[in-house]
Amino acid sequence: MLDLSKIRGFNYQPSYASSGFEVWQQFDAATIEKELQEGKRHFPAMNAVRIWLSWDYFSHYPKAASTRFETALAICDRLGFSVMPCLYNRWHSGNPDYGGVYIDHIMKGVTYGNRPGMFEPFLKAMVGDHADDPRIFGWDLCNEPFTYLVEQIPDALKAEVAWLEETYATCKKLGAKAPLTISILQLDVDGLQRVEHISDILSIHPYWFENSPPPVMGIQHHAKETFEAMLDGYVAYAASVNKPLLVTEACWGSLDSAKRANNIRYTLGEFKKRNFGWLAYLLTHSRVADSHWPEYGPVGHAGTCHFVELDGTVRPHHEVFNEF
Repeated sequence: MLDLSKIRGFNYQPSYASSGFEVWQQFDAATIEKELQEGKRHFPAMNAVRIWLSWDYFSHYPKAASTRFETALAICDRLGFSVMPCLYNRWHSGNPDYGGVYIDHIMKGVTYGNRPGMFEPFLKAMVGDHADDPRIFGWDLCNEPFTYLVEQIPDALKAEVAWLEETYATCKKLGAKAPLTISILQLDVDGLQRVEHISDILSIHPYWFENSPPPVMGIQHHAKETFEAMLDGYVAYAASVNKPLLVTEACWGSLDSAKRANNIRYTLGEFKKRNFGWLAYLLTHSRVADSHWPEYGPVGHAGTCHFVELDGTVRPHHEVFNEF
């Protein structure tokens, strides 16, 4: 297995899409290879990429989804990137919404959106057919579950944990060799404890929010000492359960490139002090939420998180990534 502390990579959303469904429906292998090549050119230490799959696209076009996933893996392999596929998404935004899995899909017996075995074909095709694939260094079962005020929706929380447990068990049954993980939003302070028993490695999203506007859904401006204490808390918890940590998202955005670069420098510096590996958010300017300039779509409190512009040039000041 790849030494997690050595990971220096990015999340990748192709420039042409605004949702997970569109990424795979409009799949453009040439664009994907070109944009990943640009990433490698600007950031020579880049050795890993987190790519997001689309259960909703697979539900419509299972054969095409399988073929396109294999093509994406082959592109990453040619460029020397180890891959962490993210199976499901539970982060939802209006800037625009990414799609993925909703409460209707995981609350058994309460809506028409859930039926027995509905996720199994997807897991068999994605995980089962790549169970011992050496190009994959880890499987992220779900991006940011529990992204709601969990104390107000206890039945949803119970259902979501049960769904994640079922997903973990199915992937193990399918023979997945790479470690399984679940990427937890940092706002949910109990998140790691909820999923530790179904995580071979622990995955965190420690964003420093210095440049964010007023609080939204609990997002607060962080004093540096508060942020650093949070990171130390993650380290201590990981040591207590004897599991490695990986940052699968980080580097909060801004429409001001210089401010964003200062955020990156501070954030990655703190990660390096603690021997974290990381997959920053986000490699390429994209129509996906929080990844584009205002003229390309709605912009929320994160501004834009991209590192490489549409023309293939590095965003101003963002070569700072190479300092770490």
